[in-house]
Amino acid sequence: MLERAIEASHAIVEGRARFLPAWQRYNGVVWNHLDPHSLNFQQRRRIIVPCGLLGVTTAQDPICDYRLKMNASLSPLGGLATFWRPRITPVLLDHCDGATVVNLLPKEHAAALESGTLGARCRVITVSFISDAAAAIAGHEAKAVKGVLARHLLVEGLGSLDSFAWRGWRVRRGEHDASHATARARAREIVIEFVGDAHGPSLEVSDTPFGRERESAPN
Repeated sequence: MLERAIEASHAIVEGRARFLPAWQRYNGVVWNHLDPHSLNFQQRRRIIVPCGLLGVTTAQDPICDYRLKMNASLSPLGGLATFWRPRITPVLLDHCDGATVVNLLPKEHAAALESGTLGARCRVITVSFISDAAAAIAGHEAKAVKGVLARHLLVEGLGSLDSFAWRGWRVRRGEHDASHATARARAREIVIEFVGDAHGPSLEVSDTPFGRERESAPN
């Protein structure tokens, strides 16, 4: 891996890096379950990916091979998430202004976004994966369902969110007492809970409705 990272860096600097659409470049559990090969051009354009090297890209944009995590820190830039934050957010607003954005990002990538600025002009639905004990879920299963959910929304539309179900993962709106609901209403936020089977994990979805009701990319 180190040798590949070094060679990729040399290729970029020397101008001989090979470019491929991001959906062909990226791989892993999330991308395998997203199955971008079977999506069309417009659907892939709606997938937005924060990128340690380039800042942000859609799944359709050409990128080269690289090894640079968003949580890395480089002198004199400092943390990449902090460096990219004021640069990525305006680009996202140009791409998604007034739309509904489904945020499936891990924490290190979400840190590269100015969530308040984005939320003021877009309707943001943030999905987090939790266990029955409300602990964050990581690993293969959470990554797999993330890819499946992203594909489901791209193909079936945002209106299908409540009906999503896959291998014990399913959606259920939570019920809150009046004071809790009122506080959330003032914050313009409602909660949708994804609940697994009796012994399985669950997901919690915070839905912050800002701007116009128009669909855009799951991230």
